[in-house]
Amino acid sequence: MKATNIFYNLNDAYIYMERYVNEGSPSGFTSIHTTSYETNPFTGFSKFNLLEFSDNDCQTIVIGQQNDLFSSGKNYAHPDSIQSNILNESGRKLEKSSIVVSPTASGRTMLILNGYEKGFLKLTYDVSKIGRCTRDISYISGYASIETSNKIMECIDRAILPDSLAFLPETSMKVSRLVGKTVFEWGTIFREFKPYPRLDKKVAIIPAFSLFSRDIKKPNDELLINQFIEISGQEPAEYLWNILRLTVDAYWELNLKCALRPELHGQNCLYELDSNYQISRMIIKDMEDVDRDILLAKYLGISTNWNTYPFRCYDENSREFEFRASYMYDFKLGEYLLSPIINAVSNEFGLNPKTFEKKVKEYVRNRYLPQLPNDYFPTNGCWYYCKNVETKQGESKKFYQKFQPKFR
Repeated sequence: MKATNIFYNLNDAYIYMERYVNEGSPSGFTSIHTTSYETNPFTGFSKFNLLEFSDNDCQTIVIGQQNDLFSSGKNYAHPDSIQSNILNESGRKLEKSSIVVSPTASGRTMLILNGYEKGFLKLTYDVSKIGRCTRDISYISGYASIETSNKIMECIDRAILPDSLAFLPETSMKVSRLVGKTVFEWGTIFREFKPYPRLDKKVAIIPAFSLFSRDIKKPNDELLINQFIEISGQEPAEYLWNILRLTVDAYWELNLKCALRPELHGQNCLYELDSNYQISRMIIKDMEDVDRDILLAKYLGISTNWNTYPFRCYDENSREFEFRASYMYDFKLGEYLLSPIINAVSNEFGLNPKTFEKKVKEYVRNRYLPQLPNDYFPTNGCWYYCKNVETKQGESKKFYQKFQPKFR
C-alpha cells in the first residue's frame, strides 16, 4: 500500500489496511481457525449484509446508550451463523438484514457501511473458534466492556490521562437469552468509529499491525511505518522513539491512573496519523480485553467498585495473577507490538534494535516502575510468555519463564 493514498479516502484506506495490510497474529492461528472463505477478511467479499433474527419472544437486556440498532426487536448474526445449532435449537429464523458491513481483521467485528450510526458491531460467533478462542458475548462480558469503556471515558474527562491516548468507546450492547437445549446469551456490542476524545481535524486511523505488516496484495510496497518516516522528513530514530514513548505511556498511564491493564498487541490498538504523516495518538480498542487489577487499585487508592466483579478482575486469588502483569506487558505489548515496530524501522534504516530496547527500559524504570508495588513483577527477574499452541477445552493457559526482560 502506498502511504500517499491513505488520505484520498480515509474509510476505504482504513478497511483496506484492516484486511490486507495484515500478516496475522504472531501466534500463527489467524488462518487455522477463521470464518468462511466468503466472509473471511483476507479472502471474502468486500461487503455483505448481516443476518438478523427476531427476539421479541425472548428475555433481552440492553445496556448503555440508546441505540436504534438495539431497539427494533432484533439481534444480529454473522452470515456463517446460518449453521448455528444454538440459533436453530432456539427456533430463531435468520433473515438478511438491511445492514451492509465489511469484516475487520478479527473476522467477527464488522464496520457498518450504510445508513446507520457509523461504527462497528462486535458479534457473537458460535460456529467455530476464531484464532485460538471461542467468540461468545455473554451478558457479563458485554456489560464489563461497557463498564470499562465508561471508566476510561471518565478518566479522560477528568484530564488524568495523556493527550496522546484515545480509545474507541463501546457504548451499547444487547443480549438475547435464547432457550434451546440450554439457555444461551447471544450478545452484540456497538463500538464507536471515532476515537474519544474527539478531534476536529483530518486524521487517518492506522491499525497497529499495518505499521509493520506487508500488504498481501502488493507485497513489494515498503512497510507503512517506513513510508511515513520518509514522507515526514523526520529522523528515523526520532520518529521511532515518539511511537514507542506514546505507546508505553498509554499502557502505563492506564495502569497507574485507572488500574486498568490493556492488552496492547497489534490487533487491539490503532495509531492516529496527521496530515504531516506524524503519529499523534495511540487508540485502544476492544474493552473486553482490558484487565482490572484489583491489588494495584488498592495500592494506588483507586476504586474497585466494579458491578461486573469478578469478570476480568485480578487479585491474589486469581489463578493467573502471578503471571498476568508480566504476560500483558513483557509478552503481549513487548513481543507482539514494541519489538515488531522496532525491528521494522531498524531493518530499513540501519538502526540497532538493542538501542531502542534499552531506551524503553530506562524510560520505564525511571518514570513508571517506582510507582508500582515492589512485587508487581516477578521478584526473581523473570518474565512470562505463552507458547503458540492451542489450549484444549478444560485446560488452563500455561505460562513459561524467560529471564532478562527487554523493556523494563
